[in-house]
Amino acid sequence: MTLPHLQRLPSMKSSHRGMGADLPVERTTSGEPFDPHRLTAASITVSLGSVVKVDNPKNGRSVRVRINDCGPFAPGRSLDLSLRAAQKLGITHQGVARVNIATVKTPPAADVDRCSQ
Repeated sequence: MTLPHLQRLPSMKSSHRGMGADLPVERTTSGEPFDPHRLTAASITVSLGSVVKVDNPKNGRSVRVRINDCGPFAPGRSLDLSLRAAQKLGITHQGVARVNIATVKTPPAADVDRCSQ
C-alpha cells in the first residue's frame, strides 16, 4: 500500500552500528546518548529529527526510525541504523544492505544542512 504522505527517496545502502561493550557512551549530533536499543539512525542525506520508514526489499520487513545523528561517512552508504533497527529489518548478519527509504515526517525546524558540512 502506498501512503500519500510518504516522500520516497532513492534506494540506499545501509549499515548498522552494533553494541560495543568496551566503548564509551557516544553522543549523537542531536545531543542525546547513542542507544543501540532505540529505533534511530544516522544520515547525511535526511534532516535531523526526521522520521523515515526503512524497508528491506529482500524480506519485506520495515521499521520507522528517527534520524538523530550524522553519518555514515563510508563511501556508498547513506544510512547507519541502530542495532535494534537492523535486527527488526533482519540485516544484522549482512553488515551492509540495500534498503528503501521514505520520509514519514520532517519537523518544522529540521536542521537540513547540519550533516552536510
